[in-house]
Amino acid sequence: MGLIGAGMWGETHARVYSENPQAKFVAVADIVEERAKTLAKKYGAQSYYKDYKDMLRNPEVEAVAIVVPD
Repeated sequence: MGLIGAGMWGETHARVYSENPQAKFVAVADIVEERAKTLAKKYGAQSYYKDYKDMLRNPEVEAVAIVVPD
């Protein structure tokens, strides 16, 4: 699982993916790189990115949740 958006709802998604035994939370992207880094570290994602396009190039990312403001 990859995650785009590391805000309040992004963190909720990250927690759920990291706790789901049928999912592997591998990457998070956010335009605020420090937020992506913090969320990745907190929930065990292997990678973090400032640009979601870079995350999409990661072969470990097979599905993506987009959790950004409307």
